[in-house]
Amino acid sequence: MKPITKQNVFRPSIFPPSSDGPAVITEPSGLQDGTLLTQLVYTPREVEVLLHLSKNTVNSLLNRGTLRGRRVGRKWLIPRGAIQEFLEARS
Repeated sequence: MKPITKQNVFRPSIFPPSSDGPAVITEPSGLQDGTLLTQLVYTPREVEVLLHLSKNTVNSLLNRGTLRGRRVGRKWLIPRGAIQEFLEARS
């Protein structure tokens, strides 16, 4: 089992190709068991994974106010409702 580090908590893991086929990309464990989808507040990194956006895009959306969030110290916290509002406004 891989140790939990800042780099691999919310990023998909890429494993080298096996003899059976190509490389395998797995989703973060939170998406597999559904816990990431039921949180009340998300970090920008979690929003990146949920919406399949880049880090720069999420930061830009937060700074412009397009995606509602709150700064707590140096961290951004994004409520689940803000993600839903963002998606509804884009559809």
